[in-house]
Amino acid sequence: MLQAYTPPNDLAAQAAKFDLSHDELGHAARKAAKAVQQKVALWEASGASPAAIHREARRLAKRHHVELPSTTMLESTLNRLSDAAWWRRALKKRLRVVEHQAIREGAVHRGASAYVSERALRRARVDSRRTSELLASMDAINQATGEVLPLEALIEKSLANPSTPYDGRSPRQAQAHLHRVWRLAMRKLQNDGIASSGMRVTEPHQDACPHWHVLVFCAPHQADQLIETFRGYALSDSPNEPGAAERRFVVKRVDPAKGSAAGYVAKYIAKSIDGEGVDTDDETDHAGSDAALLVVTWARLWAFRQFQFFGVPSVTPTRELYRLPEGDALLSSESLQQAHQASKANDYGAWLSACEAYALRFSVGYVERPSARYSGEVTRRITGLTASACDLATALHLTTRTDEWRIEVRGKTADDAAGVGVPWTRFTKCAPVDLIEIFGPDDLAPAAGRSTSRPRSGSPPSRRSPPGAHHRTDARGGAAC
Repeated sequence: MLQAYTPPNDLAAQAAKFDLSHDELGHAARKAAKAVQQKVALWEASGASPAAIHREARRLAKRHHVELPSTTMLESTLNRLSDAAWWRRALKKRLRVVEHQAIREGAVHRGASAYVSERALRRARVDSRRTSELLASMDAINQATGEVLPLEALIEKSLANPSTPYDGRSPRQAQAHLHRVWRLAMRKLQNDGIASSGMRVTEPHQDACPHWHVLVFCAPHQADQLIETFRGYALSDSPNEPGAAERRFVVKRVDPAKGSAAGYVAKYIAKSIDGEGVDTDDETDHAGSDAALLVVTWARLWAFRQFQFFGVPSVTPTRELYRLPEGDALLSSESLQQAHQASKANDYGAWLSACEAYALRFSVGYVERPSARYSGEVTRRITGLTASACDLATALHLTTRTDEWRIEVRGKTADDAAGVGVPWTRFTKCAPVDLIEIFGPDDLAPAAGRSTSRPRSGSPPSRRSPPGAHHRTDARGGAAC
């Protein structure tokens, strides 16, 4: 069995403290941001040193049981600590402690509530309803042409539209163990000269413990060595645990007579998005669509990346090339035309074939601009791609993004629009959900005519800013796979 784990003694007390409602989270976030703004003013007035300010910031984060912003710049750190929207996201992460305690209490399993607790599911439904209501009330306005489109329509057309033996560890700790096993195995394969590619899907067991489905492609003569390498690392910890040899690592070779590799993994993807095509979830006996809501809630709560490709080029160039219309003059070579057709057809295999056949490579181009959220900072925005290939004499720049959009409340007249723009935080009555979490801060420009110097809710004043084989591994040795 995995090394003994002792849950923290104060987990229950922390869970009770952190279990805040939507409105309570908003109030706590605004209160914390305001307190930091006041501290920043005092630090400025007293000429406090950066080292002293960093110490105070660390103490503040520890007192609230949140992680400091990942940025290393003091100004960026204080910008975020002075922002109510940042605090709300940080405080929401503490709900994982609440869920961990629910798992310890036996409230998350097939006989009670599979994958996530009933309380977490209620939160997810409320958030989903608030988001849907907000999107239904907003329009996207092209700032160059004046074109107005319902925000819902844009999202529907985008590529983002989705059609035990429990030992006390949290799902994130179990996921960290799986990541460690994966990294060690992949490093060994690389050192042995074994190349592989494929996709992995993270799913929950009925008690919220994660397990992985991994679809792997490799050279046929290297398949056996690849399998044994993964098996060795999966069983390196407590190999004699009852059930470990049979259940911790299971291999299924793709049989063309039974279907394709894509067909095999499709059901796991569908189950983790919207349940389309899944009649019944074997883990819970729920309908596919009902189980999918539970799985998505589980992944968002624990901040798990559900799907990840490995051993293949970045998917960003595929998405950017997709933006170009058919017959675009920039597609001046056979290589680019084939890659573009593949991206439009969502045929990633054809995309890889075109890249390999023509030695086609892409780099992503960015432009820096002032952050619309944090004063004194800059953000990067994708502008296009630079392509090189054997049928291109020189590197070619492809501009894929030219339009700028502004989000506004639907149904406003031109005069009304002068004072109405996208809300900056989720703390206004008209917008209980933070749009910045959905679209990104720099996609949400102020409405036409609105003063950009006006302080945002929960933010500091706008004066100067303060300084071929399939396998799965399981974190639990004897758990059914």
